[in-house]
This record gives sequence, C-alpha cells and structure tokens, in this order.
Amino acid sequence: MVNLTQYTGVFRAFSASSDEARRGTRRNRQPLSCSNCRLRKLKCDREKPCEACVFRGDAASCEFVVHRKKKTARDAQARLDQLEQLVTTLATNGSMPTTIESTAETGSNHGPTHWKAILEGIHEVQECLDVADPDFPNTSPSSFGDSPASWMEILFHHQQPVTRQEVLATLPAPGTVHRLLAIYFNVTFMTASFIHAPKFQRELDAFWADPEAASFLWLSMLFSMLYLAARQAVKTGSLASADNNTADQYMAKAGECLVAGEYMRPQPYVVEAMVLYATNNYTRSEDMDPVLWSLFGLATRQAQRMGYHRDPSRLSPTMSPFQVEMRRRVWFHVEAFDVLFSFQLGMPPITHEDECDTNFPRDLADGELSEDSPGLPPVPVRSTPTLLTYLCHKARQVRLFRRAVRLALSPRQPPDHEAIRKVDGEIHQLHEQVPACLRARAIATSSLADQGHTIMYRVMLEQQHLRSVCILHRVYLSCERDSPRFGAYRTACVTAALQLLDQQASIHREIQPGGRLHNEQHMAHTISNNGYLLAAMIVCLDLLVSRGNNPITEQNKTITTLKNAYSIVCGDRHRSRESHHAAKVLAAILAKTTIPTEDFPSPPTMSSTDGGSTLASRVDPAINMDMDPDFDALFLNIDSTCPPLKGAWHEDLDWAAIDLYLREWQPSSTNPSMGNGH
Repeated sequence: MVNLTQYTGVFRAFSASSDEARRGTRRNRQPLSCSNCRLRKLKCDREKPCEACVFRGDAASCEFVVHRKKKTARDAQARLDQLEQLVTTLATNGSMPTTIESTAETGSNHGPTHWKAILEGIHEVQECLDVADPDFPNTSPSSFGDSPASWMEILFHHQQPVTRQEVLATLPAPGTVHRLLAIYFNVTFMTASFIHAPKFQRELDAFWADPEAASFLWLSMLFSMLYLAARQAVKTGSLASADNNTADQYMAKAGECLVAGEYMRPQPYVVEAMVLYATNNYTRSEDMDPVLWSLFGLATRQAQRMGYHRDPSRLSPTMSPFQVEMRRRVWFHVEAFDVLFSFQLGMPPITHEDECDTNFPRDLADGELSEDSPGLPPVPVRSTPTLLTYLCHKARQVRLFRRAVRLALSPRQPPDHEAIRKVDGEIHQLHEQVPACLRARAIATSSLADQGHTIMYRVMLEQQHLRSVCILHRVYLSCERDSPRFGAYRTACVTAALQLLDQQASIHREIQPGGRLHNEQHMAHTISNNGYLLAAMIVCLDLLVSRGNNPITEQNKTITTLKNAYSIVCGDRHRSRESHHAAKVLAAILAKTTIPTEDFPSPPTMSSTDGGSTLASRVDPAINMDMDPDFDALFLNIDSTCPPLKGAWHEDLDWAAIDLYLREWQPSSTNPSMGNGH
C-alpha cells in the first residue's frame, strides 16, 4: 500500500501542516556557506571545497546543504491520482485494504458513528490534502459563519487582553440590552437551562449599579446572550438596531472576555461562559467544525476539574439546593455536547459513565426554584411540557446514547453482542417512559392546541431515540449479515433510518410558509443534519446490498424515501459541504438502483427535445425544491454499462468500498449516453 504518512497525520483531527499554516509561514533561507564555515561563522567563498576548509585541512568534510525542490499542490494531486489508480486496481483484483489501514493513512479519522464512515476512502484523502472540491462553489465566510481562525485567534493566540473599559464601551445602551435579553429569555429553546432568569436579573441590576465589579466571565455570558438575541432579532426584524455586524461584535467580545477572565483557571462562571461561547460558535455554521471539538473539550475538562461530574449533594454539603440544581444542569449541557461531537466526528466521548455520578436535572421552571429555597420542591405533573420537561428526558437519552456510541466505536471483533442486547433493551425501555405529553406522533395529526415548540420537543426526542437504534445496530449491516440471529437488529436499524428520513421530510414540509412549524424554524435548524445523513447512507447501503431480495413494493417505497431525502439535501448543498457531498452520493445511489432490470421498471427518462420528467416530479409533492439540472441529469441519465454490484463487495463488507465503487461507475460528462435520453 502506498505510504501517505508524509502527507497526513495519523488519527489527528488536523494535520501538522494546517497547524503550521495557522501559526504563520516561517521563511527558511537556503544556507550559502558550507557547514564548517557556518559552524565557525567564517566567510565562505562557496567553492567546492572552499578556501577556508582547504586552509584548515577540512576539504573532505566541506559540504553544502542541497535543498530539495518544494513539493507543490500539483505534486500532491499527482500522488493522489496515482493512489486512486492503485486502489482501483486492488479493488478490481478483489484485494481491498482493511478498514484499519484506510483509517491510519488518513489525517482525519471518521469513526463508525460518522455518516461519512460509510463512504470512507478516496474523498477522505482529498480532504486531508486540502484539495478543494471543484464542484463546490466558493463561499465567503458570511455563508458558513466565521472561519475557525477568528475565534481561535481570540482564545489561543497570545494577545493583549481586553480592558474593562473597552468591554463596557462596546456594550449597547441599557435599554437595548434589556430588549435583547427579553428576546433571549422569551424565545423558546434559546435559553440555556443553567441561566436562571430571576438570578440573572438580580446580577444585571447589580452590574448597572457598579459595572466595574462584574467579572469578565459574567460579561462573556452577557455578550453570548446578546449575540443570540441579536441574531434572532435580525431574522425576525423585531429590533431595528440589530444587524449581523453588531451580533458578530458581541460574539467577539464574548471570546475576548473569556481570555481576559483567564478561562483556563477554575473559578465561578468559567464553565458556563465556555459552554455558551462554544455553543454559539457551533450554531454559526451549517457544517460540523471539528476544531470546535477542541473548544468543547476544554469546557468538558474544566468542568471535570471543578467537580461537575460528581453530584453536588455528595461533593459538598455546604452547597445550597439551588446551586446543586444549577450544577446538574451545567453538567447535562457538557455531557450532551460531548456526546454530540463524538457522534458527529466518530470520536470517543471524553466523559465516561463509570466516572460520573451527577444526578439528572429536575423539571423545575424558574418560578418554581429560587436561590434561597431550603430544598428542591417536588416536580409538578405537567400536561403541557416545558423546556425543562424536554431536557430532563433528553438527559437520560444522552447517557444511553453515549453507551451506544462507545459500542459502535469499539474495535472489538466480533462485537459484544450481549452488551448491545442490553443497551438495546434499555433504549426501548426508556422510549416507553417518555411522558405522555412528549410521546411521538405525526405532526399532521397533532392537536390543534399543541404549540410549535411542543411539537419540536417530541420530534427531537424521537430523533434521538432513532439515532440511538441506528448507531447501536449499524454494525450488523456488515458483521454476520447473513446470520438470522441478528436479522431483527438489522431490520431495526434500517427501519429506524427510514423513520428518520420520513421525519426529515415531515419537518421540511411543516417549516414552509403556512406549516405548523413555520414559526419554530430556529428550533428546527438546531437539529443536526448528521443523523439524517447517516440514516440516508444506511438506507442506501441496505438498498444496494439487499437489492433483489426484497419485494418490489418495498424497494419502491425505499427509493421514494431516498428521493425525498435527496431533494431536501439538494436545497442545502450550496450552504453545506456535507450536504453537497451527500447530494452527489444520493444521486449516484438512486441512479444505480433505478437502472432497468427485468424485475424493476425503468423510470422515465429525460428527452433532449421535450425535457421529459424530472426528479422533482417524482418526489413528495409537498417538498417543493428547485432542483439542480446537473443533479437531475445525473439521476436520470446513468450509464447502464456500469459494473455489477456483486464485484464491489467482500463477504465481510468493507464500508470503504462504497465510495470507491460509486467512483468506478459514476458517468463522466464525456459519456455519449449522457443528455440523449438513451
């Protein structure tokens, strides 16, 4: 196998070259003197041997450093092309590299929980070499949020800390601050559960009375809240003075206050401020930013250092019940984002359930809990769920999901079937314990009295449950696939994936103007697309492998679901690199599965004269998306001479083979069959 270690790091989120680029390029001048003269700091006449070395009798050791020509991006691309040809040859000969080898030679390790793990291979090498996707449009920072370097420079680069006077000068007038904070506390799902509104109001009043007494970390929290509120005000037009530039200034000041407040030192508000700042950066981009994983890692380690992973009731008897509850809520946010990033990047979570005993937060609204409460009041029975009702059940899901992620990431072969069976039982048991007001139901059949955020709570809890099932049982799509012993697990995995895609289509319909969730788009956009992309890849894989074994009606239903997912992903492909790549993969898979066979009818083809039918006409009519002609043509005009599917797989299915297989038969623009409908 070609050795790529000189180009990539091993099991690192970023290669060394990218780190050096962020620190700045160092200019290395070519030494002109010989090694002896440079050591003695003498003038060298550059002869071979030089006069000074001849005079001292060192002519034999007179050497000049010869620099190799610096390799360019073109050289790297040439090596990449050579590697691709080699891998294609190996695949043709039935000798595919193992998953471990493939992973070790890439600079970015996507674990089994990442949706791209199903498509690991050539594309990952291209990303490691920073070779841009020629099909992806150039985007400005405004399209994807600020680049990671902006906040990285604030937190990690040496710079003069901001002064308190500079911070206060950036703060808007008290009236504007109050209006923005009112937006923050009144928009559902925007408020962090560990920010207690009455307590923060008291602290804000104290701040206006004596601004110099406020800590930098509290100011960082304030600016993070102002940023979120300003972004929401821009979207809704509820505040004329709010704009994106002002919001970005608030965000920058939140980071500068973290630095000025010495965020690496354990102290009050440090974990809360770091979590708020990191969460805001996470919501700024459509794509998952692996660099943010490091920032959340810092927050997680700081929380552990300050004992948040231990339940406060057992950690310190001097803490008030209010402090105990707030620390539990902070730890929930830390755990949730730790597992979320682990799932999206395919990396092991930092937190371990065997090392944590913090209890779950309680479903207590701000008005039901005060700072001077002698004890935590009993949790009331609710007919209408609150944010805390949702978060309390989500906290239980998160811990089970972490166990599922760990099992999925385990290198153990064969898998620990007993552990998987146990976690599967607990996942379904927890699903049965969902409060009646939060149990999943179709959006279209929800009560007319149900508010939009209540529907979203149900959607997100159901999505988390389905993701857990997919992650836990995905291993059985490749391990012992033909064993009837695990047939139920494989069916559960594919069924959960199909339900996720149906949920995605339902949400997409309802956030359109006139839909039940149109006013809750800010909540819908917080749902990670990673779970839906993973579900699409699972369905694609199962469709390709089991084609011919399932009834035609079932295959047709599955393909229709994928078409709907494809049309939705196409709408996001210009805003997200992951969606762009997923759209190409879905188009190729759909093209493959709709090639005419004796048992499977051919889809309508596009005529060069009348335009024919398009993919948009065959998807769910409620999904009204502007389809890209290039993607549509790829779906409709696939070369029917592609190699048979059987040749791409081994008995032990290799996830890396899928992307390679698609690249083998994906038609080029020069194919004469393209564009003529034949």
